[in-house]
Amino acid sequence: MMTNATHHENASPFEETFSKISSGRSNEMLGKTNCNKILAIFLKEMKEYVQREFYQELVFFILMYRKALNEEGWQKLREMKGINGPAGLEFCNENDGELMPEICNSFILNLLPRYLEEYSEYEFLWLGLDDERMKNAVFFTHHLCNWLFVNRFTKARVSLDL
Repeated sequence: MMTNATHHENASPFEETFSKISSGRSNEMLGKTNCNKILAIFLKEMKEYVQREFYQELVFFILMYRKALNEEGWQKLREMKGINGPAGLEFCNENDGELMPEICNSFILNLLPRYLEEYSEYEFLWLGLDDERMKNAVFFTHHLCNWLFVNRFTKARVSLDL
């Protein structure tokens, strides 16, 4: 069982963030929790509910989603809000989760297939380029985006049309 890290003087920033979010005080963290921390929290929560083999692929999936955010995040921010990101800085380290769902279509249609080809030496059970395993990737993405919405890291709600 996890203890409330905010009661400990030596708590790490991640432990403090996770404690605040899991204790229902997440409103003060909105806009302050960067994408990297959000994805770490997501993986930590999911680990308790899935088998090890599935979790390994989920970690790969999240790392590829993070890679996609870093590749396309600044462009999406420019398109949606007219804001140019600082050169040389990683999107996921500098931004909160508000725009995380905005890349999901590009991720599924363009980026994930490219990433899967790059890492083709790995044999994945749930992710792959065939229709059935790409459908799994759609479900993974949908679940991540719903989790972001439910946990108030974004106001964007993603619908699934198959």
